[in-house]
Amino acid sequence: ADRLAIMHGGRIVRSGTAEEVTASQPARISFTLAAETRDTLPELPGAIGVVSSEADVGRRLVVQTEELQRTLVALVDWAGARDVVLHDLNAREASLEEAFLALAGSATHETNDEDVAV
Repeated sequence: ADRLAIMHGGRIVRSGTAEEVTASQPARISFTLAAETRDTLPELPGAIGVVSSEADVGRRLVVQTEELQRTLVALVDWAGARDVVLHDLNAREASLEEAFLALAGSATHETNDEDVAV
């Protein structure tokens, strides 16, 4: 298909090409810092959020970004300047599945009297 539409609650919440729909969601850079790494991440250009969790070998971080290349370059430069290893480094654009789940989960459906079964 050339175009697609994502519906939630009987309403179209996003339509366009697959590229347009996935571009509406942030890209993601994930990596693990060794447990002994005490450096904190700098402000990264384009980053809109960082999620941190404990992993078996250290801190697992996921950076959401609207500018994947700029954010990734700044992250790698920061790590290189401090001899910090970014274990399991992965950088990618949002997938169509992620876009669907995010859009369907964030769409609101207002219930009115006609929607309620008695």
